[in-house]
Amino acid sequence: MMMRNTSVVFRSGLLALCFVAGAAHSQFLETTIRVGQWPQAILWNPTSNKVYTANNLDNTVTVIDGVTNQVRATLAVANFPLALCWNSVTNKVYCLCPEDNIVEVIDGWGDSVMARVRVANYPSHVAFNATMNKLYVSRTDAGSLAVIDGSVDTVLREIPVSSEGPSLMLWHPGTNRLFCTGDSVAVIDCVTDEVVAGMPMTATPYQWCYNPANGLVYLGGSLGTYVFSARGDSLLTEVPGKVWWLCAVPYTNKLYLYDWEVLPRLRVLDCGSNTVTDSVPVFGGPMVCDTTNGKVYASCYGSHNLVSVLDALADTVLDTIPLPGPMPGALCWNSTNSRVYVAEEMGDMVYVLRDTTAGIEQTGPAAALRRVRRGAVVREVFLWQEAEFGQVVDAGGRKVAEVRPGQNDLSRLPAGVYVVVCADAIANTRFLKLR
Repeated sequence: MMMRNTSVVFRSGLLALCFVAGAAHSQFLETTIRVGQWPQAILWNPTSNKVYTANNLDNTVTVIDGVTNQVRATLAVANFPLALCWNSVTNKVYCLCPEDNIVEVIDGWGDSVMARVRVANYPSHVAFNATMNKLYVSRTDAGSLAVIDGSVDTVLREIPVSSEGPSLMLWHPGTNRLFCTGDSVAVIDCVTDEVVAGMPMTATPYQWCYNPANGLVYLGGSLGTYVFSARGDSLLTEVPGKVWWLCAVPYTNKLYLYDWEVLPRLRVLDCGSNTVTDSVPVFGGPMVCDTTNGKVYASCYGSHNLVSVLDALADTVLDTIPLPGPMPGALCWNSTNSRVYVAEEMGDMVYVLRDTTAGIEQTGPAAALRRVRRGAVVREVFLWQEAEFGQVVDAGGRKVAEVRPGQNDLSRLPAGVYVVVCADAIANTRFLKLR
C-alpha cells in the first residue's frame, strides 16, 4: 500500500574546497544493504556518521554505520514513516509518521527511539532551524505549522500559514527565515515565528533549494523556477520551464534543474545571471552534490536502474553506474567516507556508491573561483572580521561549528562547502579555499 506523499545577500564567508576531476570510473557500486520495506527517505548524520532510512511499508527506521556499511539497528516507529530530519544541535533524528500524527525522536548516539511528539493534522514535511534549535512541522490538513523545541521536544506554538495544506519548507541560515509553500509562499521570521512576507502561488511547487554561493532561494515548480531574495521579501525573477528536482552547485554558483517528463536532459542555471546556459543529456531525478570532489549524483527515478555521475565544473557526464533494482530514489552524501547512498524503494535496499578519487589538490586557479567576484583564498585558518560570533553552516543548512572574532582554525571540518553567517543580513560574500 502506498500512502500519499506528499537574498538581500547576507554578511558571510563561504569556504569552498577546490578540486581536480577524478580519474575515469573512480565511482562504483561498493555494496548493497538490505533495509525495511519501501525506504521512502534517507538521511546522513555527520556527527555520528550514520545513515537512516524511513521504511514506509513496514513501519521501521533502519540505522546504518557509515564506516562499515553494516545495519546497526532496526527501530519500530509509528505507521507509514515518510520523512527524516537531523537536529545538528542535539544530535537527534526526527521521523515523521503522518498517518498516526506522530513525530518520532531518535537518539543519534544510542540508536533508539527516545521520545514521541504528537502533531495533529497530518505532519508530512519538516525543516530544522539550527540557530534557534527549533523544528518546523507542517500540519497539512490544518493549514499551519507546528513549532517544536529541539531541546525538550515539545510543541511550542502553531503558525497559521495557508488555507490549503502547507508542504515544502526550507530554512535560510543567513537570514533565519523559513520558506513554506501551500496555496501561497509564506516567509516566516524564526525569531518571532510570525509570517512576515509572502506571495500567491499558482504553480504546483516541487522542491526548494538554497544556494550558499549567493544566498538566494529557489523554488522549482510546474511552471518554472522562482528565485527569491534571502529575506523572502521579493521575487527576483522566474526561469521558465517545469522543474521537479533542483541541486545547488555552490562553488560554481549554479543550479542543476531536471524534469523527468521531458527528454532526458538536465539544464544548467547560472545563478549570477539566472539564465540557463547549458544542458547535459542525462537520465536524472533526485540529486546530491559531492562538494569535496566536485560531482553531482542523479538517480534515475522510476525509469532506468542507474545513477549518473556528473563533473559539476565542466557540466559533463563522468559515468553511469548500473544498479540491480528498478527504482533508485532519494540520495544522501557521506563526506567523511566519500560515499553516496541511494534508496531503492521497490527493492527494499540501499545502494552504496564509493568514490576513490585521490586527492583534492589543484595546480592552478579554479574556474569556479574565477567566476565569482570578491574572491579570497585561505587554507585551514579563517579570519572572521565581525565583532560578534558567527555560525558555520554546511551546504545543507546544518550548523557544524561556531567562529569567534579573529582567527579560527577550521581544519577539523570535513572537506566541503560551508557558509559562515552573522546574525544580521548585510552582504559581503567571500569565497575561500581549504586544503
